[in-house]
Amino acid sequence: MRIYPIPLITGLLLCTLFSFSQKDTSFALRLRNQSFTPEKNITAENANRFGQQLQKVNGKSFAYIQFEKIPTDAEKQQLKQAGIELLDYIPEKTYSVLIRGNANYGALQSARARSIFTLSPQQKMHPAMAKGVYPSWTVRTPGMVDIWLSFPKSVSFEELKSLLQEKNITITTTTYKQFNIAGVKISKDRITELASYPFIEYIEPAPHGDQLLNLESKNDSRGSILQASASVGGFDLKGEGMTVGIGDDADPKYHVDFTGRIIDFGPAGYLYHGTHVHGTVAGGGISNEILSGYAPRSRVVTQLLSGIISNAPTYVSDYGMVITNNSYGDVVGDCTYMGFYDLQSRILDLQSASYPNLQHVFAAGNDGALNCSPYPAGFRTVLSGFQSAKNILTVGASVRNGNIASFSSRGPVKDGRTKPEITADGNLTISTIPEDIYGINTGTSMAAPAVTGGLILLYQRYKQMNGGANPKSGLMKALLCNGGSDFGNAGPDFTNGFGGMNLYRSIKMLNSSNYFISSVSNGGNIAHNIVVPPVTAQLKVMLYWNDPAAAV
Repeated sequence: MRIYPIPLITGLLLCTLFSFSQKDTSFALRLRNQSFTPEKNITAENANRFGQQLQKVNGKSFAYIQFEKIPTDAEKQQLKQAGIELLDYIPEKTYSVLIRGNANYGALQSARARSIFTLSPQQKMHPAMAKGVYPSWTVRTPGMVDIWLSFPKSVSFEELKSLLQEKNITITTTTYKQFNIAGVKISKDRITELASYPFIEYIEPAPHGDQLLNLESKNDSRGSILQASASVGGFDLKGEGMTVGIGDDADPKYHVDFTGRIIDFGPAGYLYHGTHVHGTVAGGGISNEILSGYAPRSRVVTQLLSGIISNAPTYVSDYGMVITNNSYGDVVGDCTYMGFYDLQSRILDLQSASYPNLQHVFAAGNDGALNCSPYPAGFRTVLSGFQSAKNILTVGASVRNGNIASFSSRGPVKDGRTKPEITADGNLTISTIPEDIYGINTGTSMAAPAVTGGLILLYQRYKQMNGGANPKSGLMKALLCNGGSDFGNAGPDFTNGFGGMNLYRSIKMLNSSNYFISSVSNGGNIAHNIVVPPVTAQLKVMLYWNDPAAAV
């Protein structure tokens, strides 16, 4: 198992742990569209027969192996030497595998494998596609469907392209090929055939396309304290030396508040939504100093909507971008698509592993008025795709007193995780708008840039304290969440996440180094000591790690 850094944050509330008995599901394989328990079938005869029956692709075979326990690093290495390479983990205790030659029974037995199997085409599809249902936006040509697919990391893109060409299938989308995701247009009657190919991991409908999430932030989140000078008890942080990426619908360079600070890859439009979002993050307050953004001296890479995601590797490399703001979503207003972890989600989680300093921030959505039965009204309305990724920050919107805004999307996401993680003021927010003036707007689109701006200041402070080095995104996310002011139900919940953003609490933890960054291998343990000062009213402890991208 890959080792991930685990920041342990201490600061302020006692966590209560609940335990309950439930049916043993220790070997239930949890796919995106169903769960089942693979048959226990590891014998010498079965392993030999299975290996002979597997389809070979350029000398490679692909399958899934479930173990009695997760293999150790040494066992993984022994399997690899025997021609069995573990690729991606799937709960529970299962890996997708690359097999060279036949399945080596001795190696499987030594690693305590319990089952070896392949998935059916339907098990490798989005649930709606498995039922023959295709969203309208994917059927632009009668009889043809636009889909996205993922392929194993042991298959190169050029290899995939060649294999599909042999099947008379043309790749139409290559934007995320470095993350083993591509798009194709294919006839409906060949969907099952495509999913049956051993070099295809998973298929789903192509995304709908980005949609904007329309519908005195700094003071509410204690951001003013971070900006204030040291002489009055502040930290004098304004984003100097920091680069943030903003994906939206406007090129804000025409507004005086952004003079000399824009790296322009955006659209030519000078539109309300995007200009407003940019101002909350980084408006300079030139026309009105009181209305400056959180990080008025930061540098901004501006890009049309999700182009900031697809180009993130370049912007990280060329400009040192460490945070992105994303106030848009894919499918909105449709309960069928709420909270689903898909290939867009996977892309962001893969990026978090490849670029460990980069933190993506997304607006949760404005579908809090929906009734997605059987959940209570307003719940399980966080958007699918980008918003449902594991390692990003998904932001809900509050009103001025900290209570959740009625329109703000709520969790949980489909697999039960808590979303949003944090909330911020998104009601009647004042920010930059076209023609060098300021105006109001409402929505989670306005809450997300408040969190993005606050993160810039936390990143800046970390760099000041650590010789100019950028922090790991997991640490910054943990500091922000653990510092949240609790609203609604006590503790984390599906409405407010870990609470309303409170930058003063977060920077106090950072400034006092009230955190541990450590790592532990599977089955290991590590101890940390926390000194609690006398008469401390509350202790709040958070354990956080960036999780690997989910497989099928």
